[in-house]
Amino acid sequence: MSELEADANYIRRQVLKMAASEAGCYTGGALSMAELLAVLYGGVLQPADHLILSKGHGVPAWYAVLALHELLPEAELASYMQRGSRLLGHPCAALLPEMGASTGSQQPATP
Repeated sequence: MSELEADANYIRRQVLKMAASEAGCYTGGALSMAELLAVLYGGVLQPADHLILSKGHGVPAWYAVLALHELLPEAELASYMQRGSRLLGHPCAALLPEMGASTGSQQPATP
């Protein structure tokens, strides 16, 4: 198995864990991005590059790839969609600057 295949499998496993959480997620949108994100973060994107996710429901895959590349603590993935979490159902740049831009109408939950 190549490193890119292993990375895509990691992303898929993390997405399925988030999907199994109480909040769930849109698995199709997230799983369909695993290979693309593995390739982009596996060497195509440069440090100054920005990725804007227009398919906001795919954000669990993005969270997973950020954890894979240590841009987000892996343990934080377990907080997906929980009150007070930075990991919402749509990208929220106000909570996670790595997102670059917010999509969707979801707002952070107030404590």
